[in-house]
Formats: sequence, structure tokens, C-alpha cells
Amino acid sequence: MKKTTNVIIAGICILLLALLLIITFQAITFRENWTYSLDFGEDIIGGYASLAGGIISLLSAILLIYTIFTQLSQFKHQDVQFKEQLKLQIDQFKEGIRQQEYQDKKDLYFKLKLIDVFLISIISHLKTTAEQVHLFLEKEKEEPLAANLLFFPVDKNMDRLNDMDYISVFKAFQEFFGAEDEMWIKRFNDLFSLVNFYNDATEELRSNVKYHIKDKYERKKKIADSTQKALNNCLEIVEKYKNELGEGYLNHPYCSLINDFIPAYYKLLEEDIEENSETNLDKLSQLIFLPFLENIMRVRAQIGFEEYGVEGLVSSISTIRKEIYGLKYDIQYFTENLEERFNSFYSSESKGMKDILEIKSFIHSKTSQLDVNNL
Repeated sequence: MKKTTNVIIAGICILLLALLLIITFQAITFRENWTYSLDFGEDIIGGYASLAGGIISLLSAILLIYTIFTQLSQFKHQDVQFKEQLKLQIDQFKEGIRQQEYQDKKDLYFKLKLIDVFLISIISHLKTTAEQVHLFLEKEKEEPLAANLLFFPVDKNMDRLNDMDYISVFKAFQEFFGAEDEMWIKRFNDLFSLVNFYNDATEELRSNVKYHIKDKYERKKKIADSTQKALNNCLEIVEKYKNELGEGYLNHPYCSLINDFIPAYYKLLEEDIEENSETNLDKLSQLIFLPFLENIMRVRAQIGFEEYGVEGLVSSISTIRKEIYGLKYDIQYFTENLEERFNSFYSSESKGMKDILEIKSFIHSKTSQLDVNNL
């Protein structure tokens, strides 16, 4: 359209210029002898001049109109370009907002997926811990004085979940659960409450069991040291009787009992070594120490204690039996408390485990229904 208009305007201008040239040429050739005069009214030349002036004026008007038309066309074109550019920028801005909103929703979605992964690992860790604690409890009940150990599995996902940004997780719950579940705020609170609780509870459990095992070991070592001192004391007493009574020293009731006590003790140790087990303190107390003390006290009832250290030996062995009993009682008390705590928090029937399993199942079910490409 614009090209056609330009051609028409150019054609008209060329025709007018040609006409102007023709008129000018005719005016020039109209007379042979030219005289200059300002009076065109009486001369035909004035007519030519008026006609030429009119053509020039027309040509100027056409060019002026064309110039105005061209500028208006340019303004219109620029306005169209401006509107198109503005529309493009608005569309790009809206698309940018849409992409950002999608990216934000995708980030929230992946936070939920990450929480789901963390919870799977945490629950597996808690179940493994529960199994280990249960086995430890059974061993402690069966052989409370044995060196029973409890190895805790290591899992850092409770710390990782606790370190997540609470606000972004809250937004994720609100975005994906808020419209469908009225309990989503409670589930959000329960999630972090339970994870924090089990993180602290497991750490406390680990600390308590570690102290219990260390305390048992140190007290058993003390009992072993005291027993060794008592045996050394037995040898010293037998030696005193030997020096005092000569060859018939083993016929003395105290010396005979002590002389029988020493091999009985080492026989029990050899049996434990053959069974590849540690010394059974309960058997030592009941089968070796107790009969020895009972026999000693019968002799004492008849002849009393003598000055060779038998009374001190009886006192030390009695103290060892008390230490063994006290250790066994403390272990049983600890085991009862541990079992109560286990049943309250770590068994599959405990409320805490049921709650954390329910939250994990809820999050897993919801995230499985979501399509990351169509949020």
C-alpha cells in the first residue's frame, strides 16, 4: 500500500514538473525580442506565470501533504511497534512470573519428596534401633552380669530434616495439602515434634546405654580385682597355717576349707574358658563363694576365728558377694526402665511410632499423586 502511494505521488509530481517545463518553454519561445517589465497584466506572459505559480503551489501542497502523510504513517507504524513491543514485554513478564511460580512450586514439591526420603530412612533407623534394643534387653534379662553390648546404627537424616527451613516446609504443606486436608497444620507440627523427640530420645538412649555398659565393666573389673586380692589372701593364710602347724596343716578345718576353695575357683574359670565365655559372676557367687562362707561360718561357730586372717578373708568375700548382688540388682533395674522406655517409644505398638508412620504414609501418598511436570 505504501509503495503504491509513493509511486502515485511521484508520478503526479513528475507530470506537474513536466507541465511546468512545457509552460516555461512556451513562455520563453512566445516572443523573439524580450523586454523586461514588471507589468504582467497586459502581457500573455503573466498568464504563463500565473499558471506556473499555480502548478508550483499545487506541487508544494502535494509534497506537504505527502510529507504529513508519511510522518503520520511513521507515527502509526511506531505506535504499532510500541504496542507490539509492550505486549511482548508484558507477555514475557507474565511468562517469567509463571515460570518462577512453577519453579517455586517445584522446589516445594522436591522438599516434600526429600522429607519423604528422610522419613523412610528415619523410620528404618528407628526400627533397626528397636530391634537392637530388644535383643540387648533379652540378653540382659538372660545374663545380666555378662558383657552384653548394644551397637546403635548411625543415621544423620533426623539432623538433616531438623535443619531444613521450617518456613519453606510450611509453605509446601500449605501448597499441596492445605486445600484438601484440614489437619495439615497439625501434621506439620507433629512432623517436627516427633523427629525432634526421637532425635533427642535416641541420643539419650545411646548415652544411657553407653554409661550402663561402662559402669558394668568398671564394677566387674573392681570385683575381679577384689577377688584376686582375696585369693592372694587365701594363699597367705594357708602359708601361715603351714608355718605354724607343719605337715598336718591341711587337717585344720580353716586351712582345709581354704585349700579346697582355691582349686574350686580356678576350675570354674577353666570351664568358662573352655566354653569361650567370660567368668560368670552369678555362678561364682552362688556356687563358690556362698558354700565357702557357709562352711567357714560353721567352723567359726565351733572354734571361733583365729589370728591368721580368716575373719578378714570372710569379710572381703562377703563384700564381693554384696557387690555382685548390687551390680545384678542395678542391671535389672536399668533393664526394667529401658524395657518400659522401649515399649513406650520404640515398639511397633507405641503411639510415637504409629504417629510418625502415619505422617510418612500421608506425605508419601500425596507426593506420589503429584506430577512434577504438571504442578
